[in-house]
Amino acid sequence: MIVLCPNHHAMFDFGIPRFLSQLQIEIGGHGIDLIRHHTIAAENIDYYMEAIYRKTRQQIKEAAAR
Repeated sequence: MIVLCPNHHAMFDFGIPRFLSQLQIEIGGHGIDLIRHHTIAAENIDYYMEAIYRKTRQQIKEAAAR
């Protein structure tokens, strides 16, 4: 689980951040180290990257092509 403020929660919902590893995300080309008190499970990161990040990126490309 990642605890986020409402603004950052929305960013994740829209697939803006990209996980670089269990310890780092990228937003706008800038790597950001995560402060963690527990490990984010790799399967949760995989789910986010496949179901949200890539899906959102594909939807943006398709909308731009119209």
